Amino acid sequence: SHASQTFLGEGKTFQAIVSKILAWSIFKPTHAEGRAFHSALRTSIKEESPLQHLFTNIAYQELIVLMLRLVRVQFDADQTIIRTGQNSDDVFFVVSGTLQEKTAQANRSEPSTQLLFDNDIFGDVFPIHEKTTSLSDVKTLTPVEVVKISKTVLVETCQKYPRLEKLLIKLYKGPSNIEHGRSWSSVRRSIRHDNN
Repeated sequence: SHASQTFLGEGKTFQAIVSKILAWSIFKPTHAEGRAFHSALRTSIKEESPLQHLFTNIAYQELIVLMLRLVRVQFDADQTIIRTGQNSDDVFFVVSGTLQEKTAQANRSEPSTQLLFDNDIFGDVFPIHEKTTSLSDVKTLTPVEVVKISKTVLVETCQKYPRLEKLLIKLYKGPSNIEHGRSWSSVRRSIRHDNN
């Protein structure tokens, strides 16, 4: 709980949420505590990235439902999390660490490379009501902490809370052309490096 308050003070919204998830896994929050955190979250956001936009506009019940369904996972450096062509079953939100994403591109012998950092998102799960496969290889460059939500759980959650699905779709930047495929590039802060 202390870490969550510290992160909120530093404008690290998503890290505050993950800290609160950990705290609530130990002590179940009261309704008043949940409401207070939701209010603090919305008032602490100073700049609005796409991910922060989600948490600024999410309703209290939507926030709680989403938080309760996120699963925290840690990876060592040099681990492959996703491979091209495998079923896309999860959306991953990066809490800390650095990852590398390589995406094959049409008419290029080498894939494009994207670095992912905290607050970035990966996982080709949209459209969520259809089967999707990964368009990229994603591996860790450093120890990494993520939280994830499975596509199955996401579908069930969005059926109950359709507004949440609309907010998540706003994070998703669809393909500008067939070469680029699906990505969460609207969220990413890093520069894309295209290999020649």
